[in-house]
Amino acid sequence: MTAAALVNELVKAKQNNHVRRLVNRWQRYELIALDEVGYVPLAHIGAEFLFQVISERAERVAILVTTNLPFSEWTTVFSESEIVQAAGPDHGPGVHHRDGHGIVPLPA
Repeated sequence: MTAAALVNELVKAKQNNHVRRLVNRWQRYELIALDEVGYVPLAHIGAEFLFQVISERAERVAILVTTNLPFSEWTTVFSESEIVQAAGPDHGPGVHHRDGHGIVPLPA
């Protein structure tokens, strides 16, 4: 699923007071892949929703994020530096970065 599609789904769920239900649904999957993170600019609330899904999965189940942006430019997706730090490659020992030359474990 693209990041923009997930955010749109979350915004619609918020309008219907079903955000928690939707986030819980996404927690059931062993792996989710968020494609095109940063391809479409996200409103502040969209970035917060995306971070909520990522952070609630952290250290429990896998998430794959694809983007053409280097980590140094993630602030164009997540406007707050705290969100970038929490979602980025220094988030934990299980976080890996694929740089086009293979999967490289990042230091904890």
